[in-house]
Amino acid sequence: MRLRHGLLALFCTLPLAASAQEAPAVQSARSALQASVAARGVAPADLADLAPTDVAFDQLSGATFVYMAQRVNGVEVWATQTPVAVTGRGEAISPATAAFERGLAGRANAPTPAVEAASAVATAAAHLSSTSPAPHHLLTDNPAVDAAALAARPTFAVSGTPRLVYQPVAGGALRLAWALTMEGGSQLWAVRVDAATGAIIAKDDLIAHDTWGEGARRPASFAPLASGAAALGAVAAPSSYRVVPMPNESPAHGAFSLAVNPADPVASPQGWHQTGSTSYTITRGNNGYAYRDSDGNANTPDPGSSPDGGASLVFDNAFDPAQGVGPNAAAAVTSIFYWGNIVHDVTYRYGFDEVGGNFQTTNFTGQGNGNDAVLLEALDASGTNNANFSSPSDGGAGRMQMFEWTARPQLTITAPASVAGNYATASANFGPPAVFSGSLSATGPAGSVAAQQACTQAAITANVTGKVALIMRGNCDFVAKVKNAQLAGAIAVIVYNCDPLEVTPCSAVNPEDLTTMGGTDPTITIPSLFVANSTGVALATATGVQASATAGVNRDSDFDAGVIAHEYGHGISNRLVGGPSNSSCLGNAEQMGEGWSDYVGLMLTMRAGDTGLQRRGVGTYLQFEANDGDGIRPAPYSTNFAVNDYTYQDVISNTNGSGPRALTTPHGVGFAWATMMWDVTWSLIDTYGFSPNIYDATGTAGNQIAMNLYATGLKLTACSPGFVSGRDGILAADALRYPDAANPGRGLHYGIIWRAFARRGLGQNASQGSTSSATDGTADYTVPPGATASEQTAEGGIARLDLAGQNPFTTSTAFALSVDRTQTVRVELLDLLGRSVAVLHDGPVASGAALTLRVSAQGLPSGVYVVRAAGETFSLTERVTVVR
Repeated sequence: MRLRHGLLALFCTLPLAASAQEAPAVQSARSALQASVAARGVAPADLADLAPTDVAFDQLSGATFVYMAQRVNGVEVWATQTPVAVTGRGEAISPATAAFERGLAGRANAPTPAVEAASAVATAAAHLSSTSPAPHHLLTDNPAVDAAALAARPTFAVSGTPRLVYQPVAGGALRLAWALTMEGGSQLWAVRVDAATGAIIAKDDLIAHDTWGEGARRPASFAPLASGAAALGAVAAPSSYRVVPMPNESPAHGAFSLAVNPADPVASPQGWHQTGSTSYTITRGNNGYAYRDSDGNANTPDPGSSPDGGASLVFDNAFDPAQGVGPNAAAAVTSIFYWGNIVHDVTYRYGFDEVGGNFQTTNFTGQGNGNDAVLLEALDASGTNNANFSSPSDGGAGRMQMFEWTARPQLTITAPASVAGNYATASANFGPPAVFSGSLSATGPAGSVAAQQACTQAAITANVTGKVALIMRGNCDFVAKVKNAQLAGAIAVIVYNCDPLEVTPCSAVNPEDLTTMGGTDPTITIPSLFVANSTGVALATATGVQASATAGVNRDSDFDAGVIAHEYGHGISNRLVGGPSNSSCLGNAEQMGEGWSDYVGLMLTMRAGDTGLQRRGVGTYLQFEANDGDGIRPAPYSTNFAVNDYTYQDVISNTNGSGPRALTTPHGVGFAWATMMWDVTWSLIDTYGFSPNIYDATGTAGNQIAMNLYATGLKLTACSPGFVSGRDGILAADALRYPDAANPGRGLHYGIIWRAFARRGLGQNASQGSTSSATDGTADYTVPPGATASEQTAEGGIARLDLAGQNPFTTSTAFALSVDRTQTVRVELLDLLGRSVAVLHDGPVASGAALTLRVSAQGLPSGVYVVRAAGETFSLTERVTVVR
């Protein structure tokens, strides 16, 4: 057995002797894990009883993935699945981080339940019916979004067979518990009920799947709808779809065109409209069923809500952005069907296939569980300004719900000329649409904060009757401000952001932020909108202001491929982390599911000519922004620290905090993870180039390598992961998919991966602490030995450029340069345009000696720079980042 630096993959060659009852791969996996107790910080007794929960063969790597869980008294310990990939040569590769519990001896209570399973089911059903929150993975963290729809409390019943597990609880005990899968309406929960006391001791939102009766579970239920059936034969028929085709992200990124025969013959051998035994002419097939869910009730899809392409399967539905969402419904359903199938086909190639637990009605290989094609619900009426995905374990149908996004009002000032023009706005979740026209009046004079903030009707000192009231944001509710202005006679309200440096009280962080005004009050009858502080100040200081607002045209998330891929990504990560039969591994605080989902959207919409430095926002189309806008994350994705300088330290320091760098759980945490993955990807592309053929999982381009590391890395990430778990999963994936013969236990991209992660604070000495918390980790920027830049020289030797200091850095850092023969070397610091900023060395470097090169940040603006060492027989480069 060999363990490199305690952080890379466990890589050992083991005998394949096995009992007749157990596969050799399982025995190899168990032996490998039991041999690693010292490296993993567990006692031999902790791994004395390991049992497989999933075993799946991976076609790409030729390895068998075995997911091993701990047991005590023959009972599985909850959420301890740790993956091992066993190659055909008997080599076992596993990430250095595991989900194992330590010190099992003495922690478990008696293995005999005092509470019957039926009683546990009744307790769980009553609990969930009164307490269950939002049922889906949502795209945003906005608590005001879809409040009414998500507050529905369905009746719950048990799904599947209750089983006994040991549940770790606060204080360190392991409690025998009934593990139940509870289903209600569109919700699905994993609940653990104490088998001794009957108390609920843990629960995980599994994200519910739809249940159209028993039809979601039996092939017979997929009989064709009367209006959509066709006998197309057993081979894929020609088909075409008018969409914004891959890799264009939205109508703002590219034009609509007719995509002809886009089904991948490997992933969808019968095309997109057959299920093996049944053919359809509507947007339904083996991988998904797309329809308009206009009543928000997906349990009974309306047969007429799916466009019909006829016997020729031509889905040529026009899109007119000026018409809004309703008239474009057929185009929307076509778009979500196309992109849902695209994500299925691409990720199938990289290992999210049938045995990996993907979403298909019929599994043509006979492996994995079928009858779980994704329900693709376009223009779902159960919410707005969001999207979600539900993903139970393999065999349960996934569901994607895509919502309409409300346009921001258009504010136009026609007079006076000094402030005339159009201004950016945000809308309100209450009152009528922001359509108005009239004279503007502030609610109070300059200097009177109470009057300007209008937190009571009495505080309003100006005459706003028949006028548009201008109100400053403050600590009182938006609803209260607008209602007070309405009572004072205003016909509309413009609220402008406050500046915390100028006035008190002020609840704003950034005075230029545009905030959707939350709250509800059915008695508010006047429209309102929100503007930035600079806009409000300009209007407040002008006289004779004439303002008008018009409603924009709403947009549909079914036309944003990045969002569709993001949502589908939840199904991928839920089924690959911990194994396809276990969809409850991503419920802890530091899990990175949202980041993995953003990453899928980014990868499938990469275009030739893109660069790592450019701004890639999530949801810019739905935010009515330019393509290089900020989107809905704390910053756009970019390798440029001037655009996105978030690191692991921000996760530790700012999760669920306040201030301009606050990160939420789970979306902010996921954003930080996707930022790191994006850096890894572009480091690979910078080295190996880019290929537009994202289907080629055997390709050698950087983006193809990155997709392999993403998908295989998910399979090699332990249950309930943190950032270190995810990093180690990718390192283990590199060792499996791209083994370095010269360095057993490492992959060929070891250095690239380490340098990219270390740049964002996930270096060699980083610690994730307990993954149930996102704030107890330790950031580190150290690159381990052997992961720094090196190159074979023209004469067959090696030149090395090793980081010897911090990166990123604020004052200075250092590198060590070594060569195997004396030669003249010029070392320069370059900016990203290739211009020389400083010469660090220009002269001879002796063989065998390490030359220390000091890089000073003095006089340098924040950003990314390149250290280039050019000798007579080699040329090396390394990126460094200056942060202020």
